[in-house]
Amino acid sequence: MLRRDWTTVGFLLDGAGSLGYTTKCVYAGNCFWITHKTFGAVLRGIDAPGVSLVDTTGTFMFSRGEKFRVVKSSGFDGNWDSTIRAFKLLDNDAYLLYLTNYGLCLFNTHARQIVAKAEFADVAWQWSGFALSPK
Repeated sequence: MLRRDWTTVGFLLDGAGSLGYTTKCVYAGNCFWITHKTFGAVLRGIDAPGVSLVDTTGTFMFSRGEKFRVVKSSGFDGNWDSTIRAFKLLDNDAYLLYLTNYGLCLFNTHARQIVAKAEFADVAWQWSGFALSPK
């Protein structure tokens, strides 16, 4: 895991095995929210995207770097992870909104759980635009 100035802050344990192909990463609620598809699913020809939370789980004995590990994952249908059109942190980073061609998902970053999810895969490629309202 790197800082913006490209210095290493730690290492992700079993990153390739637990995440596979990563597409987007957002830091919110003191952890990383990473969208991905696992290698196993891709090799079997399955679209199995997900969002995984990656957090620190300690430090290494002989290194200053921190250990990072996947602490929670949520799965989705379709090519959800590779069609993210926008993500937005809301209410002082308390919520994270992902907006995709296949739907939208609102996460509570403090509780680290899905608050709401709407899928519109049946019409994913039939629309030319959309709008969201707080109501």
